[in-house]
Amino acid sequence: MGQKFPDKLKPYVTSLRKVHATEGTFTSTKAHEVGEQIYTSYGHEAMTWVYEIIRDQLGGAEMRDLEYEWNDIGEWRENGGESGGVGNRFKLFLLLNR
Repeated sequence: MGQKFPDKLKPYVTSLRKVHATEGTFTSTKAHEVGEQIYTSYGHEAMTWVYEIIRDQLGGAEMRDLEYEWNDIGEWRENGGESGGVGNRFKLFLLLNR
């Protein structure tokens, strides 16, 4: 990931981890709502960043439900949500650290 994970995104990670801990899955209205909040506030790259952090914490097998739940939020596509790259991450980093 390169850059330090922005503090502004930590509440989203926490919310999604709570969803997973209480429901045992990311297939829920709450997980979808969190994805929409991330996209509305910070865009697609922030969704990708949050996704990667949670994937690193829980492992890849747990993420299929989140990919499904976030399908069609903004630019997110099931099985294709992880787009972006270093350039876009840097732009997001600058946005979040103003």
